[in-house]
Amino acid sequence: MTLPPSPHAETVRVLLVADEPLVLSGLTRILRTQRSPWEVQTAKSGAEALRILAAQPFDFIVSDMRMPEMDGAALLERVRTKYPRTIRIVLSGFAERESAMRAVTVAHQFLHKPCEPAQLLDTLERASSLYHLINTEELRARIGSVVVLPPAPRVYQAITEAINKPNASAGAIAQILERDPALCAKVLQVANSAFFGLPQRTASAIRAVTYLGTENVRNLVLSMETLSQHNDFDAMGYYSLAALQKQCLLAATLTRMIPGLPRELHDPSYTAALLHKVGILVIASASGPHFKLAVAKARKEQRPLWRIEKELFGITHAEVGAYLLGAWGLPREIVAAVATQYDREPAVGSEIGIATAVRVAGFVADQVLETGVSGRDEVTCDLDRAWLEGLGMLDKVPTLMHEARTLVYNFAASELFAA
Repeated sequence: MTLPPSPHAETVRVLLVADEPLVLSGLTRILRTQRSPWEVQTAKSGAEALRILAAQPFDFIVSDMRMPEMDGAALLERVRTKYPRTIRIVLSGFAERESAMRAVTVAHQFLHKPCEPAQLLDTLERASSLYHLINTEELRARIGSVVVLPPAPRVYQAITEAINKPNASAGAIAQILERDPALCAKVLQVANSAFFGLPQRTASAIRAVTYLGTENVRNLVLSMETLSQHNDFDAMGYYSLAALQKQCLLAATLTRMIPGLPRELHDPSYTAALLHKVGILVIASASGPHFKLAVAKARKEQRPLWRIEKELFGITHAEVGAYLLGAWGLPREIVAAVATQYDREPAVGSEIGIATAVRVAGFVADQVLETGVSGRDEVTCDLDRAWLEGLGMLDKVPTLMHEARTLVYNFAASELFAA
């Protein structure tokens, strides 16, 4: 059954929570002096914030971490449970970094206190601009309720062992992170938050690990383990966690073989491809029975899953994944590449960018994994042929398919592509 769309109000409603009057007045002044249609309300405690939320919905809640009786982490946990569609942002000073790690599992983003006006506005505008991707309140609520994506058990064990070693290196941990889209997405979310103060957004796992430090990564991974103990994603049938991991890893590896992709775009393209299926984790975890129906219908009718999702839910896992990654503050080019991975628009210009690399690598990975290592290295669908020809990639895809089949064959018994 297709979910009915709901109108999106132009005004974006923001609830600011802090027990310090100067903090509240400063944040309020930042938003009310802008032309953007922010509707701002304030609360001086977690209890007051919950009373306000019970009376009316909000698009964002920005909460100070340090408050008496109910701190920011405790408040956002309540908001996550009762009002999951609300995007949750926590304010914290560097002196509170250890306690703020408790908020990792409930906050979409962190902001450093005192908050720079440009940083607050960029955070809110970046996330609110993604609302057009979500056309139902129900789907917004489902997405909002999923903060931690399920990690692959074997990869989790490997990263825990690596972090526990006295001489653990950022490079070794980053290599393990890059095997798992869920863990990589969460670490990049935290690293890209203003709270940790990176001078610019990064799509590099090793940079993220280096900056966060092994202790923060340890806490992050442990929190993910706690929340994923009851994960039943592998029970969803066609899309097991192992199969999804295989798709993402193969596509990510293939981006580095895309002809014409500038070297400076290799890392962000790899990361975007590694995360391009995260929306499946969100939809399946939040709506298992509906996702099973979509998968069964796609297999029976031999049509792409994303087309079935569009018919049943009014949205695809590409858009859902982009929405969540955008709310987490990942770089715009990563979000855009995930959102448009199934676009078949004519090419504009001759340069190959991140979005094109992800589309082509994802297409090749899906085709190869569907047909197996003995399949033919050719494009059989007329629509796909026309799209690839427009990109100037049609004659290059067979070579990519051959490379992909070689990868799958050579690494079939390894941890990288193990079933």
